[in-house]
Amino acid sequence: MKKRSRIRSILLGEVIALSCLWPSSTIMAQRVAAPLDKNDPELRAILTEIEADAEKARLKAQIPGMSIVIVHNQDVLLSKGFGYADLDKKIPADPKTVYRTGSVTKAFTALMLMQLSEAGKLHLDDPIEKYLPEFKIKSRFPDARPATFRQLAAHYSGLPREAPMLHEYQATEEFPSVEDQLKSLKDADSEMMIPAMTMYSYSNLGYDILGLAMSRVAKQPYDQYVATQILKPLGMDLSGFALTEQMKQHFAVGYKPAGPDGTHEKSSYPKVGLAAGMLYSNVDDMGNWLSLFFRQGPRGGKQVLGSSSVLEMLTPVAVSTDISRNEQGRATSLWAYGSSIGFSVNPFRADGEQIHYKPGGMQGFASIVYINYPRKLGMALLTNTETDPFSLGYDLLKKLTPVLAKSLERSQAKALEEALPKWQKYIGRYVITDPNAIPMITFSEFDVSIINKTLVITIPEVRPGSVVWMKEVPLEPFGNNDFKIAGGSVGNKFITFESGNDGSMRLKWRNYVFKRQP
Repeated sequence: MKKRSRIRSILLGEVIALSCLWPSSTIMAQRVAAPLDKNDPELRAILTEIEADAEKARLKAQIPGMSIVIVHNQDVLLSKGFGYADLDKKIPADPKTVYRTGSVTKAFTALMLMQLSEAGKLHLDDPIEKYLPEFKIKSRFPDARPATFRQLAAHYSGLPREAPMLHEYQATEEFPSVEDQLKSLKDADSEMMIPAMTMYSYSNLGYDILGLAMSRVAKQPYDQYVATQILKPLGMDLSGFALTEQMKQHFAVGYKPAGPDGTHEKSSYPKVGLAAGMLYSNVDDMGNWLSLFFRQGPRGGKQVLGSSSVLEMLTPVAVSTDISRNEQGRATSLWAYGSSIGFSVNPFRADGEQIHYKPGGMQGFASIVYINYPRKLGMALLTNTETDPFSLGYDLLKKLTPVLAKSLERSQAKALEEALPKWQKYIGRYVITDPNAIPMITFSEFDVSIINKTLVITIPEVRPGSVVWMKEVPLEPFGNNDFKIAGGSVGNKFITFESGNDGSMRLKWRNYVFKRQP
């Protein structure tokens, strides 16, 4: 359970929506949904390179065994093991090798929080004391408010890293129960470190408390809830909070870092807080988990969290206020690090990618997961020794990203070529069927055309005093005969084309109907 550097922050509070308008004078590239071609030669070549790089990185870092999975959307691009799960028995690591994930567990705890929020069983900004009245901690800050679910999940609650007990000072094979940790907070030695929402401050204690509070809300033990509501629906059959007989067959031996002679001693397996770091898993299962972040739709079946709640989970709760500037003093970035519900987030200015990630580390094991949400790209890396996993995995993901982007562009171009002939049927001038609406909306016609291989829509003329404008704005496919207007000034940006048996065509926008002219 690695500790990140603290950062000064500003509160975002609500989900930030960024909207981009197409310039009225320029037709931008048409966006068409297209599946990734997993047989793309360039993509296959870079994945082969990544396999070789992963093995080189493992050897350089003196890691006995390592497994990785890379997913794009719902497809697994690479799932592979390197080195040995057991050095003595020479058992190779593979995608089914089970590791301790450490603090990656916290991302699952955060997912449970979002499920309970989505179900209306709690509010993210509820104080923890509402469900854990025994949670009391001293504070020397007179205006400090009670810690909330959201703050705990983002490590902005102001709680100390650990409870004031033996495990705070000494290595121990078994952490105290969360109930005992709560009792210890009444000691004079325990107090809030900082007011909530003023600074990122990593807290295992906070996640243990979070797990207990949510088990009260769910009326089910934490580990049972996660197993039944997250692991089982996702098909994570070799994952859990205790080793089953089946999991033991795949469990990796944990090792201490290599000694001066390059050899590894076996590590012990200390027990830590369930909600903070006790999940066992493998990369095959983690691939299933990563893919849920890229699906759309409400919760149900394998979609264990609705896509709108996924977005809320990934939205930063707070970000750093450090402003990067170039040599001329102009700001190049308004924030460098952030924290969302369960993840850290970094915009990585060097390569232009924004990555959510969650590392984990404990005796004998290290792990990390990455989510590049805009590109629907995810990765998990699990090892059976103590190491710093961040650059180990990100260097591989960074190498893949530009090749993946180019491959998707080729797939989109192919899909566009196939779609253009089908879109010919939409071309034409559409006139409103209700003239009484014209004084209100200030226009009466839409023109739909194809320009530079792009299906576009224009409002050719408006009444005097109108603030409406739309010129050659791309139409993005949203379903059968449904399109999203990717710009312009009208508030509702969806249209539907309806064809009649007589060859006629209508365009529906809001509650208005426009009929195509002969």
